Amino acid sequence: MRFEAGQTIVRRLLHPGGRLAGCVAGRVVADDANGLLTWIDARSHRIDRVPIEGRSVREFRYADALRMPLLPRLTPWYAGTAAPQC
Repeated sequence: MRFEAGQTIVRRLLHPGGRLAGCVAGRVVADDANGLLTWIDARSHRIDRVPIEGRSVREFRYADALRMPLLPRLTPWYAGTAAPQC
C-alpha cells in the first residue's frame, strides 16, 4: 500500500504481541522505493501509554512493563524547552 504525498497518517508504536505503546500522526513527504518519509511538526503531540501510578515505564523491568495496566497520555512530540532549529 502506497501513501500519497501530503496525506496524514498515524504511526502506531507496538510492543511484541501487538500491545499499543503509543501513536503519532505525521504528514507523508514521499513513499517510494526508498521507503516512507514522513514529517512531524515539533509542535505536534503524540499519545503515550503510562503506568497508572504515574511513574515512568522505564523504571520497571521490561517483562513487568509489558504486563502492567497503562493509561493513554497526550504529550508533546518534542519535549525540550525549545523546538529544534533546522
